[in-house]
Amino acid sequence: MNTINYQNGQNLFPFAPRPKYRVSDIQDIMRKHQIVGIEPYSKPTIIAMCEDGTFDYVEQKGCLLIFQDSFWSWVESLNQGQMKKAA
Repeated sequence: MNTINYQNGQNLFPFAPRPKYRVSDIQDIMRKHQIVGIEPYSKPTIIAMCEDGTFDYVEQKGCLLIFQDSFWSWVESLNQGQMKKAA
């Protein structure tokens, strides 16, 4: 449960939760912003990128969730020419 005090916008957690994306969200972002060209990576490719350490992720109730900061760091590395090859 997210405990944000909406009156002043402060997060009431004693830590900063890391927002996460589903694999389909990653594909949608890739498609919308043409991050890797015309077609986004396939679901198996994105899962392989999680397993090889490209993205930080967790599994919750059988769903793979990729940490947003990890994904955006990878996108930034594309712009700097440091891309890890997809499987």
